[in-house]
Amino acid sequence: MKHTPTGCGAFKNLEYYPKRKDNKKINGFSNTYKRMSWDKPAPIRTMNNGNIGSCDNVHPGYLKSDGTYSDARVLTIHELLIISSLPTDWNIPNWVNETLIRQVIGEGIPPLLMKNILREIKIKDEKSRILNN
Repeated sequence: MKHTPTGCGAFKNLEYYPKRKDNKKINGFSNTYKRMSWDKPAPIRTMNNGNIGSCDNVHPGYLKSDGTYSDARVLTIHELLIISSLPTDWNIPNWVNETLIRQVIGEGIPPLLMKNILREIKIKDEKSRILNN
């Protein structure tokens, strides 16, 4: 992943692609082992967001002076809260493990997305009422 640019997937890298222990290329979908983009909306979060091989799940990273990219990792819980439009001061109970929190975030609908969907429904409903009166 350190050789995978922001917004790109490791499977498209002809030289540094994911390999098995026997050095053979791993086959996979183009949206796995893929870095997110800084300038595009965050992709959907999956319940498996703690796995670097999950869909569009790798930190975008920064180009380093040696030509590689930083942060070949999944997003932290704090980063997941931000891109999911959840409060970053959420008081997560101590008894909850990280896997459960990642699953809850991945399964949930981001509040700002829901707000926009409901706003559009309301607008269409109001237009329909005006047209029918």
